[in-house]
Amino acid sequence: MYFGWLANDLPDYDYDSIPTNVEVDNSLGRPLILPHSSHDDRFVKDYYDGISKEEAERRINVVLGN
Repeated sequence: MYFGWLANDLPDYDYDSIPTNVEVDNSLGRPLILPHSSHDDRFVKDYYDGISKEEAERRINVVLGN
């Protein structure tokens, strides 16, 4: 596991870099990016607490242009 920064432009989130741990030895066969839960950010809250089905559908429709 090593330290990294999440620095992508994601719809509905406005943030600078988010501190993460990157786990590369896992059963998924690809890196697992874990935001630091102590970082005060809406993306981190949504990552750990989840979002509603309605919110997920809204975001999907925005990305698809519906």
